[in-house]
This record gives sequence, C-alpha cells and structure tokens, in this order.
Amino acid sequence: MSSSKPAGSIHDFTVKDARGNDVDLSIYKGKVLLIVNVASQCGLTNSNYKELTQLYEKYKDKGCQGNDVDLSIYKGKVLLIVNVASQCGLTNSNYKELTQLYEKYKDKDFEILAFPCNQFAGQEPGSNEEIIEFACTRFKAEYPIFDKVDVNGQNAAAIYKFLKSSKGGIFGDGIKWNFTKFLVDKDGSVVDRYAPTTSPLSIEASASRSTTMREILHVQAGQCGNQIGGKFWEVVSDEHGIDPKGDYVGDSRLQLERVNVYYNEASGGRYVPRAVLMDLEPGTMDALRTGTYGQLFRPDNFVFGQNGAGNNWAKGHYTEGAELIDAVLDVVRKEAENCDCLQGFQVCHSLGGGTGSGMGTLLISKIREEYPDRMMLTFSVFPSPKVSDTVVEPYNATLSVHQLVENADECMVLDNEALYDICFRTLKLTNPSFGDLNHLISTTMSGVTCCLRFPGQLNSDLRKLAVNLIPFPRLHFFMVGFTPLTSRGSQQYRALTIPELTQQMWDAKNMMCAADPRHGRYLTASAMFRGKMSTKEVDEQMIAVQNKNSSYFVEWIPNNVKSSVCDIPPTGLSMSATFMGNSTSIQEMFKRVSEQFTVMFRRKAFLHWYTGEGMDEMEFTEAESNMNDLVSEYQQYQDAMADEEEEEEYADEAEEN
Repeated sequence: MSSSKPAGSIHDFTVKDARGNDVDLSIYKGKVLLIVNVASQCGLTNSNYKELTQLYEKYKDKGCQGNDVDLSIYKGKVLLIVNVASQCGLTNSNYKELTQLYEKYKDKDFEILAFPCNQFAGQEPGSNEEIIEFACTRFKAEYPIFDKVDVNGQNAAAIYKFLKSSKGGIFGDGIKWNFTKFLVDKDGSVVDRYAPTTSPLSIEASASRSTTMREILHVQAGQCGNQIGGKFWEVVSDEHGIDPKGDYVGDSRLQLERVNVYYNEASGGRYVPRAVLMDLEPGTMDALRTGTYGQLFRPDNFVFGQNGAGNNWAKGHYTEGAELIDAVLDVVRKEAENCDCLQGFQVCHSLGGGTGSGMGTLLISKIREEYPDRMMLTFSVFPSPKVSDTVVEPYNATLSVHQLVENADECMVLDNEALYDICFRTLKLTNPSFGDLNHLISTTMSGVTCCLRFPGQLNSDLRKLAVNLIPFPRLHFFMVGFTPLTSRGSQQYRALTIPELTQQMWDAKNMMCAADPRHGRYLTASAMFRGKMSTKEVDEQMIAVQNKNSSYFVEWIPNNVKSSVCDIPPTGLSMSATFMGNSTSIQEMFKRVSEQFTVMFRRKAFLHWYTGEGMDEMEFTEAESNMNDLVSEYQQYQDAMADEEEEEEYADEAEEN
C-alpha cells in the first residue's frame, strides 16, 4: 500500500487490487466503508464471506442515505438516469422493467441511477428510507437510489440541469412527468432522452449498443498503405501495451479500456488487430510478415495478387484489382462478423500509385454498397513531384478524389509535398526517405485516432468526429498537424509548454498538407492534447489563438473549434498535440494536383495506358470536373464571409454619409 502524501484520511491512500492495478481510495469518498483483512483458508472464512456478501447486497450503492456520491465512480459505464416515484400510474411497469434491464446488463458496464422526485402530483411523498424499502422489497431494485431531488425549477439538481441542457424534450427542456429517462454513454455524453411512457425494455437495443465498444475495421491497400499501416500498428500497439506477439505487457487499465475498438481479443488472451492487408503484388506483404510485428496479424487477412498495378489506376480499379476484390471483401465480411457493433472502416492508402488509389477506391465503393450506414474514414497520401514515383500520379490522384468525394465520409489528407518540406526544412534531413515520411504519418495517425482508442468525450467515435468537423457533406477533407515534430529515432530535446504546443499546432509548417491556412478560413477545427496537463490552461490557450486570429475562422459557424485532453501521452513524449482542421485553404493542394492533371490531359499524354484497360476518356473529364467543383465549393464558403464583411462596410459608410 502506498500514498503520495501524508494521509489525513482513508481517502488519501492508493492500494493495489487483486489484479495488481492501483486503486485510489478517494473514489469511495462519501461512502461508509467496512475494511476487512480476509483469508481463504481460515476457520472464519465461510461465515464471514457469507455475511459480508449479505451485508453488501443489502446496502450497496444506496446513495439515498444523505451521503454525497461522486458520480465519477461511474466513469466508463453506460448510465440510464430516471426520476422515479412510488405512487404513479407508471410505477409498477417501469420499476419492473428497470429491474429486468439491470439484471441483464449489470455485468456489462451498465448502471441505472434512480432519483426520487416529488414534483409531479406529490407522487413520491415518502422519506428516503421508505423509498428504498419500497423499491428494494417490492421490485428487487439493486441499482443505486439517490436522495430525493427537484428536476425542474430554480432548485433543480445540477445533474438534471446538465441532462436537460444536453437533450431537450419535444416540448421544451423541462421534465414533464415521472420516469423520464436519459441514456448516457461511457464517455459521459447524453445519447438520448426518453418520454415517461417509453418502457425501459424498449430502450434495450440502445443500451446494448452503448455498452458495446464500437469497433473500427482497418484496411491497408497497396505498397504505401501497407507501409504506413504497418507503422501505425507498431505505434498503437506500443501505446496499448501490446507486444509484437499480441500479448498485453502494459501497466495501465486505460490501455485496455477501449482496446477492443481496434483489436480483437483472441484465444489465450492475445490481441489481434482488426486489420485487412491487401496488395496486387506480394513484395510488401512478405516484408510485413517477416517484420518484427508480422506475427501480430491474422495470417488469413493478408490478401494479395502476383501481377501488380504498375502505377495504373485503371488496373487497380477495373482489371487486376477487380479480380482480387471479392477475396478482399470475404475477409472484410469475416472481420465485420467478429464485431459486436461495427462503427465503421478506416482505409490507409496512397493516391499516386495504382493499387492504393485504384483498388483502394474500388474497395471503398464496394464497402459503401454493402455497409451503407457505417462510417468511412480514410488516411489518403497525396502525391508530389518532390517525392515522385511516377509521372502519372496526377491522373491517379484526380481519379481517386472523384471517388472519395462520393464514397468516403472523412478524409485525413497526408500530402507528400508537405511531409517532404517538414523533413527537409524543419527536421533538417538533407535526403528524406519514405521511411522518414512514414514516421511522420504514423505519428499523426496515432494522434488522430487517440480519441477513438482512449476514454474521452471529444470525437470519441467516427460519427461524432464527422458531426464536429463537417458542415457540408462534400467538404470532408481535413488538414492534420502534429507537434512536437521529431525525426525517426531521435528524442525530443525538451518538453514544450502548453502555449508552445498550441502555437506550433496551428502553424502552417506543422501541417501535413501543403496549403497555408492563412490563405483561407477554418470552417471547423479540433485539437487533441495528450499528456498530463491543465485542461483550464489548454482552454485558455485555444481561446487566445482564436481571438488573436479571428479573421481566419468563419463567424457563421458558432463554437466551431473543439479541444480535449487525453492523459496518455505518445511513446517517448511527455506532451503532444494533434490538430484536425476543415480549412478552405486545402483547395491550394487540390489546385496543384488539378493543374498537373490538366497539363497532361490536354495533350492526352499516357492516356493509352488507361484506355487500354477499358477506361473511357469521359471518366477523366468527369473526375477533372468534380475536382474543379470541389475547389469552387471551398472558395464559395471562403468568400461567403468576405461578402458579408463588405456588405457591413457599405452599410457603415452609408450610415456615416
């Protein structure tokens, strides 16, 4: 047993539980504790354990005794919060079904919190003791029953003010009657509100979904996709305490709390990535399988051909890729069937080659057909002449963007041009390799997915991420940034302060996309800070940045910048920050690719490689047109603000005159 400071009360101690995890006894503040030293082979064992169990069953979680109960003890649980009454026409049916629901889900991180309330026709007149006696004796209620509260009016309990402000009713925020129900997810966010007449058992499907860790299925396609995907799994496995064989060797319960989002727990306690690995040639697959983390993946999930795509989008999308796609989809289906509640897919690919771009977008469209209500996130690497494999990259990228606009929900843009500049200018690498670029990408991917993999409220699933960042469905391409930037194998020379982290995070030089945010406006933005730091200081710094640079944010989307803190820092750093921004300036990158496309397409250069695989020139024209439309849309929303400002200026001048 240990304590970090001189103990003034029992709550100042930290002890280890039977699994070796540290338990801070302050979580029991406000509870009466009976502390016993137990033994398994003592003459007193049977009688004591038996009576301790009876005593616990009788009094556990009874917050209706006038003691304060810190609701943080329910962190990580799904909560159904109900205002109850003993003499209501809804009492029997609701209490009966609440007990049934609790019995079914109490071992699945689910809790019912009952708050007696006498504000509706005086139907809860009894004392706290009488209320407990009624609920426990008549309805076998084992869930916590709290002190009597007001749910409406000036004296409403703080928890009900929060619940009502989070989820209003059809006819206003106020609670209308007894047995109004609120469903709260594991991150503390109010998911839904149910009318008094809604039976508890009818909420079961929603409760079941919320108690389930909603899984993400990862797909990596092509040489680039597999290289950055492989690096991604190395980084996140390390963060979750999973070794190259899939065994857990970590030291914090937080590492495993949401591990099921990206990993499947196999027999023997091994953690296997929910990953499908595909390529049209075996080379990259062989390198991954024989690498350090090769044993981590399920062997059946490697799907590859023998011929390659030769950097030809048409081969990946229409010929070679089309022949292999059914085999890939079979593996995707098997992995999806292993999920309790699949939230969506994460595809890792480049847009410059043939497989990641052509077959990658083919797979995305097929998944969209088969799983239309699931989210689709991509980490898409855009090409650049500075890091060029092939001259036809602008063709492949433009044809891919045409598909991503229609079939993806969220695209994290990773631009080789910006990655090269970061390596060359910021990290002072004279001849950056793909390994150096991939290090930056995997670090950023780890930061972006942090909110999906560890507990927290902001962007805790793919749909919440989309709601916060996408005001218009086609504009779902995000600029991402990370700080502090370090090169492969190097350690950070000093810890940054929160003001330095915040300042660098917004800096164009830290963006993984070659577009300057100062040339456009942010529609939305989101920041994830990692490490032990003050949330108050983070909020202050974020507000300061917005105030200082208010002209770079659109005013017609209120509260469009979000931030959150995750306690677990990335490996090797004490603090970090990851940035996701939906900025109109991203059109600069699209324009760059589009101009390169146009120069070749006007002369029909290299077109025969594509038409030879069955493509039509019209597809190129449509893709070019869609890219230009996308640029125009970004410009339209950038100018919307400028137009309003000009109108205001004219109005001011008119008043003066």
